Amino acid sequence: MYDLLQEREAGHIKVFGGGGGTILPSEIAELHAYGITRIYSPDDGRAMGLQGMIDDLLHQCAFGLPPSTASTGMRYSGQFPHEAIARLITTAENQPDQFRKPVLQPDNQPVPVLGITGTGGAGKSSLVDELVLRFLRTFPDKTLAIISVDPSKRKTGGALLGDRIRMNAISAQPGRPGRVYMRSLATRQSNLALSRYVQDAIDVCKSAQFDLIIVETSGLASRIRKLPITPTKPSM
Repeated sequence: MYDLLQEREAGHIKVFGGGGGTILPSEIAELHAYGITRIYSPDDGRAMGLQGMIDDLLHQCAFGLPPSTASTGMRYSGQFPHEAIARLITTAENQPDQFRKPVLQPDNQPVPVLGITGTGGAGKSSLVDELVLRFLRTFPDKTLAIISVDPSKRKTGGALLGDRIRMNAISAQPGRPGRVYMRSLATRQSNLALSRYVQDAIDVCKSAQFDLIIVETSGLASRIRKLPITPTKPSM
């Protein structure tokens, strides 16, 4: 995992782990020297406790990202890498004062946005997975973006963001690779079904010229009716 992150120029992503009693202290030291941020041992558990290890992990992850192309007002033409899309959306979430919406090319065709919502356990993710599979098989040259929103818990403030468990079609992409991009967003508030940054995420995906954007969210949200979706006729 560490090597793959380095290859994709994502070395800013920190890697943590814990082996209970299965990773020896000498192996932990070797992993730390290699670049793994922290491997928690049973000794850490006794000294820090579970909450202490969680607090330590969060503290080490609390760092700002380098300035992204979102703050430069850069004009994009054609698709740009998934890493750039991810950085733009992250900037919109965490540094909205630095976020500048990517400039849409004037010759862009309207991008259809499909919203899927429903109560937990209704089968939204399984439905989206089947739609993705059929889309990829039917349109071998088309691209697809998925924005999946999960509510944050009132007590902990966390969100599961587990939709990828059922998104099997994303990893099995017939045709050219990289045709599907998926981003999970937490609402960051327990009383909302949509993230306040979902429109920014949609704008970024439109700028990347995806052929279809799917927004999946749990529960009904009044804000989803405010999204400026332009009706388009499907082209076969």
